[in-house]
Amino acid sequence: MPCRTPENPAQLWNAGDNDAVWRKFAPVFRNDFKLLDTWAPPHTPEPLPVPLSVFGGRRDKLIGEDRLLAWQPFTTHFRGLERYEGDHFYLMAHQRPLAAVITAAMRSAAL
Repeated sequence: MPCRTPENPAQLWNAGDNDAVWRKFAPVFRNDFKLLDTWAPPHTPEPLPVPLSVFGGRRDKLIGEDRLLAWQPFTTHFRGLERYEGDHFYLMAHQRPLAAVITAAMRSAAL
């Protein structure tokens, strides 16, 4: 059976019995969870001299607002946190608005 990437990554949970899907995505999931479990910000981060915008899903159970705001010390110009309706895969339902916000932020940063 060929492995086709789902439009919504949450569909993978319904494909638990599909070996081709798990062969493709299991390494990605393992790496994501390893990063979540092991990464910690440095105690005294050196801020980068670049603007930084942070985005997240309002119902994301993996990355809470505190973890998103933890990016603020890594920049000299924190542009803020924007939350979108949805969970960890919020961007699947907000691709166009998110792309527009990112494009606008990049344009204003280039001025």
